Amino acid sequence: MKSIQLKHFLGIITFLFLGVVLIACDKNEVYLDELADNNAANDLTTMTREGTADVCAFIMDNYPTEELSSDEETALIFMREEEKLARDVYIKMEEKWGTKPFNNIQKAEERHTTAVLCLIDKYDLVDPVTNNEVGVFTNPDLQSLYQTLIDKGNVSLGEAYIVGAMIEDLDIFDLQDNASKIDNKDILDVFAELERGSRNHLRAFARNLKNLDLTYTPEHLSEEAYQEIINSGTEKGGKLCANLGLSSNGNGQGNGNRPCGLNQGGNGNGNRPCVGNQNGSGNGNRPCNGNGNGNGNGNGNRPCNGNGNGNGNGNGNGNGNGNGNGNGNG
Repeated sequence: MKSIQLKHFLGIITFLFLGVVLIACDKNEVYLDELADNNAANDLTTMTREGTADVCAFIMDNYPTEELSSDEETALIFMREEEKLARDVYIKMEEKWGTKPFNNIQKAEERHTTAVLCLIDKYDLVDPVTNNEVGVFTNPDLQSLYQTLIDKGNVSLGEAYIVGAMIEDLDIFDLQDNASKIDNKDILDVFAELERGSRNHLRAFARNLKNLDLTYTPEHLSEEAYQEIINSGTEKGGKLCANLGLSSNGNGQGNGNRPCGLNQGGNGNGNRPCVGNQNGSGNGNRPCNGNGNGNGNGNGNRPCNGNGNGNGNGNGNGNGNGNGNGNGNG
Protein backbone atom coordinates (compact mmCIF):
# COMPACT_ATOMS: atom_id res chain seq x y z
CA MET A 1 0.00 0.00 0.00
CA LYS A 2 2.82 2.43 0.93
CA SER A 3 4.59 1.55 -2.30
CA ILE A 4 1.49 2.44 -4.35
CA GLN A 5 1.09 5.76 -2.48
CA LEU A 6 4.77 6.61 -3.03
CA LYS A 7 4.50 5.89 -6.76
CA HIS A 8 1.35 8.01 -6.92
CA PHE A 9 3.09 10.89 -5.09
CA LEU A 10 6.17 10.70 -7.34
CA GLY A 11 3.91 10.66 -10.39
CA ILE A 12 2.21 13.88 -9.28
CA ILE A 13 5.58 15.58 -8.62
CA THR A 14 6.90 14.52 -12.04
CA PHE A 15 3.75 15.77 -13.75
CA LEU A 16 3.95 19.14 -12.01
CA PHE A 17 7.66 19.52 -12.83
CA LEU A 18 7.13 18.73 -16.50
CA GLY A 19 4.20 21.13 -16.54
CA VAL A 20 6.38 23.96 -15.24
CA VAL A 21 9.10 23.26 -17.82
CA LEU A 22 6.62 22.97 -20.68
CA ILE A 23 4.88 26.18 -19.67
CA ALA A 24 8.25 27.95 -19.52
CA CYS A 25 9.21 26.60 -22.93
CA ASP A 26 5.81 27.44 -24.33
CA LYS A 27 6.12 31.01 -23.10
CA ASN A 28 9.52 31.22 -24.71
CA GLU A 29 8.20 29.81 -27.98
CA VAL A 30 5.37 32.37 -28.00
CA TYR A 31 7.89 35.13 -27.41
CA LEU A 32 10.13 33.90 -30.21
CA ASP A 33 7.14 33.65 -32.55
CA GLU A 34 6.09 37.20 -31.74
CA LEU A 35 9.66 38.36 -32.21
CA ALA A 36 9.90 36.76 -35.65
CA ASP A 37 6.42 37.77 -36.78
CA ASN A 38 5.90 41.17 -35.23
CA ASN A 39 9.37 42.27 -34.16
CA ALA A 40 8.12 44.18 -31.16
CA ALA A 41 10.89 42.95 -28.92
CA ASN A 42 13.48 43.32 -31.63
CA ASP A 43 13.83 47.09 -31.40
CA LEU A 44 15.62 49.27 -28.91
CA THR A 45 15.03 46.56 -26.29
CA THR A 46 17.86 44.64 -27.93
CA MET A 47 19.99 47.51 -26.78
CA THR A 48 18.54 47.33 -23.28
CA ARG A 49 15.89 45.13 -21.70
CA GLU A 50 15.89 47.13 -18.49
CA GLY A 51 13.91 50.09 -19.75
CA THR A 52 14.23 53.42 -21.45
CA ALA A 53 16.22 54.92 -18.57
CA ASP A 54 19.12 52.72 -19.64
CA VAL A 55 18.82 53.99 -23.22
CA CYS A 56 19.09 57.57 -22.00
CA ALA A 57 22.00 56.72 -19.73
CA PHE A 58 23.77 54.92 -22.56
CA ILE A 59 23.37 57.91 -24.89
CA MET A 60 24.62 60.32 -22.24
CA ASP A 61 27.59 58.13 -21.28
CA ASN A 62 28.79 57.18 -24.75
CA TYR A 63 28.18 60.21 -26.96
CA PRO A 64 29.41 63.79 -26.68
CA THR A 65 26.95 66.64 -26.51
CA GLU A 66 27.59 68.40 -29.80
CA GLU A 67 26.34 71.70 -31.09
CA LEU A 68 22.78 71.32 -32.34
CA SER A 69 21.82 72.75 -35.72
CA SER A 70 18.36 74.08 -36.53
CA ASP A 71 17.78 71.09 -38.84
CA GLU A 72 18.69 68.68 -36.02
CA GLU A 73 16.39 70.46 -33.59
CA THR A 74 13.53 70.36 -36.11
CA ALA A 75 14.14 66.68 -36.79
CA LEU A 76 14.05 65.72 -33.11
CA ILE A 77 10.86 67.68 -32.43
CA PHE A 78 9.11 66.22 -35.48
CA MET A 79 10.22 62.59 -35.04
CA ARG A 80 9.19 62.64 -31.38
CA GLU A 81 5.58 63.18 -32.45
CA GLU A 82 5.72 61.04 -35.59
CA GLU A 83 6.81 58.04 -33.51
CA LYS A 84 3.99 58.86 -31.09
CA LEU A 85 1.61 58.96 -34.07
CA ALA A 86 2.56 55.38 -34.90
CA ARG A 87 2.07 54.31 -31.29
CA ASP A 88 -1.32 56.01 -30.97
CA VAL A 89 -2.74 54.65 -34.24
CA TYR A 90 -1.61 51.11 -33.37
CA ILE A 91 -3.19 51.40 -29.94
CA LYS A 92 -6.53 52.29 -31.54
CA MET A 93 -6.19 49.57 -34.20
CA GLU A 94 -5.46 46.98 -31.53
CA GLU A 95 -8.57 48.11 -29.64
CA LYS A 96 -10.61 47.81 -32.84
CA TRP A 97 -9.25 44.54 -34.27
CA GLY A 98 -7.43 42.84 -31.38
CA THR A 99 -4.58 41.40 -33.48
CA LYS A 100 -1.02 40.74 -32.34
CA PRO A 101 0.87 42.98 -34.76
CA PHE A 102 -0.80 46.11 -33.42
CA ASN A 103 -0.50 45.00 -29.81
CA ASN A 104 3.20 44.23 -30.14
CA ILE A 105 4.33 47.01 -32.44
CA GLN A 106 2.64 49.74 -30.41
CA LYS A 107 4.99 48.81 -27.56
CA ALA A 108 7.97 49.16 -29.86
CA GLU A 109 6.72 52.57 -30.98
CA GLU A 110 6.45 53.63 -27.34
CA ARG A 111 10.14 52.85 -26.96
CA HIS A 112 10.90 54.69 -30.20
CA THR A 113 9.19 57.92 -29.19
CA THR A 114 10.77 57.79 -25.74
CA ALA A 115 14.23 57.24 -27.24
CA VAL A 116 13.79 60.49 -29.19
CA LEU A 117 12.72 62.11 -25.92
CA CYS A 118 16.10 61.08 -24.46
CA LEU A 119 17.79 63.21 -27.11
CA ILE A 120 15.34 66.09 -26.60
CA ASP A 121 16.18 66.08 -22.90
CA LYS A 122 19.90 65.77 -23.58
CA TYR A 123 19.87 68.90 -25.74
CA ASP A 124 17.49 70.83 -23.43
CA LEU A 125 14.76 71.17 -26.04
CA VAL A 126 11.08 71.65 -25.27
CA ASP A 127 9.18 68.38 -25.65
CA PRO A 128 6.34 68.83 -28.17
CA VAL A 129 4.36 66.10 -26.43
CA THR A 130 2.68 68.27 -23.82
CA ASN A 131 -0.12 65.74 -23.49
CA ASN A 132 0.75 62.06 -23.87
CA GLU A 133 -2.90 61.18 -24.37
CA VAL A 134 -3.63 59.01 -27.40
CA GLY A 135 -4.54 61.08 -30.45
CA VAL A 136 -3.29 64.46 -29.16
CA PHE A 137 -0.53 66.25 -31.12
CA THR A 138 1.07 69.68 -31.16
CA ASN A 139 1.89 69.43 -34.87
CA PRO A 140 -1.36 70.22 -36.78
CA ASP A 141 -0.34 68.13 -39.80
CA LEU A 142 0.19 65.06 -37.61
CA GLN A 143 -3.09 65.78 -35.80
CA SER A 144 -4.92 65.73 -39.13
CA LEU A 145 -3.04 62.66 -40.38
CA TYR A 146 -3.91 60.77 -37.20
CA GLN A 147 -7.64 61.17 -37.79
CA THR A 148 -7.30 60.22 -41.47
CA LEU A 149 -5.44 57.03 -40.57
CA ILE A 150 -7.93 56.11 -37.84
CA ASP A 151 -10.89 56.54 -40.20
CA LYS A 152 -9.20 54.39 -42.84
CA GLY A 153 -8.09 51.69 -40.41
CA ASN A 154 -11.57 51.36 -38.91
CA VAL A 155 -13.01 50.20 -42.27
CA SER A 156 -11.60 46.67 -42.18
CA LEU A 157 -8.67 44.64 -40.85
CA GLY A 158 -7.07 44.76 -44.29
CA GLU A 159 -7.31 48.55 -44.36
CA ALA A 160 -5.85 48.63 -40.85
CA TYR A 161 -2.79 46.69 -42.03
CA ILE A 162 -2.47 49.06 -44.98
CA VAL A 163 -2.52 51.94 -42.49
CA GLY A 164 0.32 50.24 -40.61
CA ALA A 165 2.32 49.92 -43.82
CA MET A 166 1.60 53.57 -44.67
CA ILE A 167 2.93 54.70 -41.30
CA GLU A 168 6.13 52.68 -41.55
CA ASP A 169 6.64 53.77 -45.17
CA LEU A 170 6.37 57.43 -44.08
CA ASP A 171 8.50 56.86 -40.99
CA ILE A 172 11.39 55.33 -42.95
CA PHE A 173 11.22 58.10 -45.55
CA ASP A 174 11.23 60.88 -42.93
CA LEU A 175 14.04 59.29 -40.91
CA GLN A 176 16.17 59.03 -44.04
CA ASP A 177 15.33 62.57 -45.11
CA ASN A 178 16.17 63.99 -41.70
CA ALA A 179 19.35 61.94 -41.40
CA SER A 180 20.66 63.58 -44.58
CA LYS A 181 20.68 66.93 -42.73
CA ILE A 182 22.23 65.64 -39.48
CA ASP A 183 25.84 65.17 -38.41
CA ASN A 184 25.51 64.62 -34.65
CA LYS A 185 26.43 60.97 -34.13
CA ASP A 186 24.02 60.30 -31.27
CA ILE A 187 21.04 61.46 -33.34
CA LEU A 188 22.19 59.57 -36.43
CA ASP A 189 22.65 56.32 -34.49
CA VAL A 190 19.29 56.57 -32.71
CA PHE A 191 17.55 57.38 -36.00
CA ALA A 192 19.29 54.37 -37.60
CA GLU A 193 17.83 52.17 -34.86
CA LEU A 194 14.37 53.63 -35.39
CA GLU A 195 14.64 53.08 -39.14
CA ARG A 196 15.70 49.47 -38.66
CA GLY A 197 12.70 48.92 -36.40
CA SER A 198 10.38 50.50 -38.96
CA ARG A 199 11.72 48.20 -41.68
CA ASN A 200 10.89 45.22 -39.49
CA HIS A 201 7.42 46.58 -38.81
CA LEU A 202 6.86 47.17 -42.52
CA ARG A 203 7.80 43.54 -43.19
CA ALA A 204 5.29 42.40 -40.56
CA PHE A 205 2.43 44.41 -42.07
CA ALA A 206 3.33 43.25 -45.59
CA ARG A 207 3.19 39.61 -44.40
CA ASN A 208 -0.18 40.11 -42.78
CA LEU A 209 -1.51 41.81 -45.91
CA LYS A 210 -0.27 38.90 -48.01
CA ASN A 211 -2.17 36.50 -45.75
CA LEU A 212 -5.31 38.44 -46.69
CA ASP A 213 -4.38 38.44 -50.40
CA LEU A 214 -3.81 42.18 -50.24
CA THR A 215 -0.83 44.33 -51.17
CA TYR A 216 0.42 47.78 -50.27
CA THR A 217 1.69 50.29 -52.82
CA PRO A 218 4.29 52.59 -51.22
CA GLU A 219 3.47 56.29 -51.16
CA HIS A 220 6.85 57.63 -50.02
CA LEU A 221 9.52 55.01 -50.61
CA SER A 222 10.26 53.94 -54.16
CA GLU A 223 8.76 50.65 -55.27
CA GLU A 224 12.28 49.25 -55.58
CA ALA A 225 13.20 50.27 -52.03
CA TYR A 226 9.92 48.88 -50.68
CA GLN A 227 10.34 45.52 -52.39
CA GLU A 228 13.92 45.25 -51.17
CA ILE A 229 12.74 45.73 -47.58
CA ILE A 230 9.80 43.34 -47.57
CA ASN A 231 11.71 40.61 -49.42
CA SER A 232 14.62 40.62 -46.99
CA GLY A 233 14.83 39.01 -43.59
CA THR A 234 14.18 40.43 -40.13
CA GLU A 235 17.01 42.63 -38.95
CA LYS A 236 18.55 42.17 -35.53
CA GLY A 237 18.99 45.05 -33.13
CA GLY A 238 22.02 46.41 -31.38
CA LYS A 239 23.29 48.55 -34.26
CA LEU A 240 23.53 51.57 -32.02
CA CYS A 241 26.15 49.73 -30.00
CA ALA A 242 27.76 48.20 -33.06
CA ASN A 243 28.29 51.68 -34.48
CA LEU A 244 30.32 52.43 -31.37
CA GLY A 245 32.36 49.25 -31.73
CA LEU A 246 31.02 47.97 -28.42
CA SER A 247 28.94 44.94 -29.33
CA SER A 248 31.67 42.36 -29.98
CA ASN A 249 31.17 38.82 -28.76
CA GLY A 250 33.09 37.19 -26.00
CA ASN A 251 34.49 33.85 -27.14
CA GLY A 252 34.69 30.59 -25.27
CA GLN A 253 34.53 26.85 -25.81
CA GLY A 254 31.85 24.73 -24.27
CA ASN A 255 29.28 22.04 -24.79
CA GLY A 256 25.74 22.09 -23.63
CA ASN A 257 22.29 20.66 -24.11
CA ARG A 258 20.26 23.82 -24.64
CA PRO A 259 16.75 22.79 -25.79
CA CYS A 260 15.18 26.25 -25.87
CA GLY A 261 18.02 28.58 -26.64
CA LEU A 262 20.42 31.02 -24.70
CA ASN A 263 24.16 30.68 -24.41
CA GLN A 264 26.08 28.58 -21.94
CA GLY A 265 29.51 30.01 -21.38
CA GLY A 266 33.16 29.27 -21.48
CA ASN A 267 35.98 31.11 -19.78
CA GLY A 268 36.35 34.52 -21.27
CA ASN A 269 36.24 38.23 -20.97
CA GLY A 270 33.74 40.20 -22.96
CA ASN A 271 33.04 43.88 -23.26
CA ARG A 272 29.36 43.56 -24.12
CA PRO A 273 27.71 46.86 -23.15
CA CYS A 274 24.55 46.39 -25.14
CA VAL A 275 23.89 42.88 -26.38
CA GLY A 276 24.65 39.36 -25.33
CA ASN A 277 26.07 37.74 -22.23
CA GLN A 278 29.51 37.83 -20.78
CA ASN A 279 31.16 34.39 -20.65
CA GLY A 280 32.08 32.24 -17.72
CA SER A 281 33.04 28.65 -17.16
CA GLY A 282 30.40 26.41 -15.74
CA ASN A 283 27.67 23.83 -16.05
CA GLY A 284 24.19 24.83 -16.99
CA ASN A 285 20.68 23.52 -17.13
CA ARG A 286 19.12 26.18 -19.37
CA PRO A 287 15.90 24.68 -20.84
CA CYS A 288 14.28 27.96 -21.72
CA ASN A 289 15.10 31.45 -20.68
CA GLY A 290 16.36 30.92 -17.14
CA ASN A 291 19.81 31.64 -15.80
CA GLY A 292 22.94 29.68 -16.67
CA ASN A 293 24.09 27.38 -13.92
CA GLY A 294 27.40 26.66 -12.43
CA ASN A 295 30.59 28.41 -11.69
CA GLY A 296 31.53 31.39 -13.73
CA ASN A 297 34.80 33.16 -14.12
CA GLY A 298 34.27 36.15 -16.29
CA ASN A 299 34.17 39.85 -16.48
CA GLY A 300 31.49 41.68 -18.38
CA ASN A 301 31.03 45.36 -18.90
CA ARG A 302 27.27 45.51 -19.38
CA PRO A 303 26.08 49.10 -18.76
CA CYS A 304 22.91 48.74 -20.80
CA ASN A 305 21.30 45.51 -19.69
CA GLY A 306 22.95 44.69 -16.44
CA ASN A 307 26.33 43.91 -14.99
CA GLY A 308 27.87 40.47 -15.16
CA ASN A 309 30.99 40.66 -13.04
CA GLY A 310 32.57 38.08 -10.80
CA ASN A 311 32.14 34.46 -9.86
CA GLY A 312 28.82 32.89 -9.22
CA ASN A 313 26.68 29.81 -8.97
CA GLY A 314 23.25 29.52 -10.42
CA ASN A 315 20.58 26.91 -10.87
CA GLY A 316 18.07 26.45 -13.62
CA ASN A 317 15.19 24.04 -14.05
CA GLY A 318 15.07 21.41 -16.70
CA ASN A 319 17.29 18.97 -18.50
CA GLY A 320 20.59 19.72 -20.10
CA ASN A 321 24.12 20.19 -19.01
CA GLY A 322 26.57 22.59 -20.51
CA ASN A 323 30.14 22.85 -19.50
CA GLY A 324 33.28 24.10 -21.05
CA ASN A 325 36.08 26.51 -20.78
CA GLY A 326 37.92 28.68 -23.14
CA ASN A 327 39.50 32.03 -23.47
CA GLY A 328 38.10 34.91 -25.37
CA ASN A 329 38.00 38.60 -25.62
CA GLY A 330 35.06 40.65 -26.77
